[in-house]
Amino acid sequence: MGSKLPNNGEKLRLTSMQLEDDMEQRDLQFSQKVGLSTCTRQEDIISELPTDVLSSILSYLTLRDAVKTSVLSHRWTRICASRLSLIFDRHNIMPTLGYPCLDYKHIFVGAVNQFLQFYEGTHVVSFQLRFCLGMDCANNIDQWISFANKMGAENITICFDCGWNCLGPPSGYKREEMYVFGSELLSQATEFKLNCLRLQA
Repeated sequence: MGSKLPNNGEKLRLTSMQLEDDMEQRDLQFSQKVGLSTCTRQEDIISELPTDVLSSILSYLTLRDAVKTSVLSHRWTRICASRLSLIFDRHNIMPTLGYPCLDYKHIFVGAVNQFLQFYEGTHVVSFQLRFCLGMDCANNIDQWISFANKMGAENITICFDCGWNCLGPPSGYKREEMYVFGSELLSQATEFKLNCLRLQA
């Protein structure tokens, strides 16, 4: 029998370890060049800041960049994985692309699912989804909306137009292929806190 493949969590830890080793090696080489001591190099003032301050700093980063900070320490991972405002769109998830969203929707869907899988927060204030998706992704969209509602989101924004005119012919969705919102998704919260729901095709 073949060896067991690592799961997503193990892959994330392996990648983090590799990145940490690379960063440490580069920092050591730089420190040796400028004459810094190992003790000085290892000082990490930012990580000593209060959690609420770090959370505020990370809130100004795109989700893609915030996830990169998780390799710094377990504390940064927990902070990144408990953001109160979740924005899933082309800018926050994907690198700069000159192609229609429809060509990369499987990457986008996978990225959103992976983030929500290791989300450690107990409450979400705002949940925003802005990407060109249709009925072929309905199961995933339903799960995301249910997640936001169960987490007590006060504001939910769902928009299926990324702003790049990806849905125009000939590659766009036909009307019968567009996502249909089911109001029953809003009845799954243990405590209903939703103040604003925006739906835009």
